[in-house]
Amino acid sequence: MPLNQVKMLHILDYHGTALELKTFLQEFHCLVMVQLDITEAVEDSVQTKRDLMMLLGASLPSKCQLRVT
Repeated sequence: MPLNQVKMLHILDYHGTALELKTFLQEFHCLVMVQLDITEAVEDSVQTKRDLMMLLGASLPSKCQLRVT
């Protein structure tokens, strides 16, 4: 499936950085929903969630919703 047709993306057990995810998501131009489940192994998951919300919220299209759990 071409990346420009992906509207919803749900990533389970994510344990990368906010910058890595931002770079990856820049390829998806039609996203309307991104749900990201942080792995329990992340040492400071609260700070990681904040970082992701700030960085991704600013870089995703305005119509795109972001959920970090």
